[in-house]
Amino acid sequence: MTGDGQGPQATRGASGSPSRHVLLYGPPAAGKLTVARALAQEYGLKVLDNHLTADVALRLFDFGTKPFSDLVVDLRVVLAAAAAGAGLDVVSTMVFIGAVDRPRLDRVVRAGMSQGARFSFVQLCPPIEVLERRVTAPSRDSAEKLRNVDGLRRAMARWDCYQLINEGDLAIDNSDNSDIGPDQVAALVAEHAGLPSPAPSPGRP
Repeated sequence: MTGDGQGPQATRGASGSPSRHVLLYGPPAAGKLTVARALAQEYGLKVLDNHLTADVALRLFDFGTKPFSDLVVDLRVVLAAAAAGAGLDVVSTMVFIGAVDRPRLDRVVRAGMSQGARFSFVQLCPPIEVLERRVTAPSRDSAEKLRNVDGLRRAMARWDCYQLINEGDLAIDNSDNSDIGPDQVAALVAEHAGLPSPAPSPGRP
């Protein structure tokens, strides 16, 4: 699955280059939304996290049902195309489960690329013991997130949440003890995606 925009109208993003779509993926509690927010803060990307669409779909359908999954994908397709068509640079997040999610993700990528978006794929892959510490964090209460260790263990036993989307994707172990915080991870992601350096803000050297 490649990420170069091949659409007839390569809409220009804020940097003057084609619209960029950074996809952060990894297992539950990997820190995807935290890094996405750091990218938004430092590089001006709009955040399209997976909970944005899942929370909407839950208003109508039970989690994990086919109508729920179909609606989530439809919403992500619309958002990816709309962002690219408007020339917006965005970061989206997802838990990628190979055989299940690949055809769904293909639809999202095609929608963005049809409007000229360029996709970059980055996996966050802290080990399971780190995920188990993070999954019960109070910060996860603000959205419909997995919030207990038993549920995480069942999900990880059932699905391979560490599978890469593409062989050449950037994979980052953003463990709590790796001395690399969200801002540093965001900088690595930005370099991988070719994002322009952030403009210095007043008072920042």
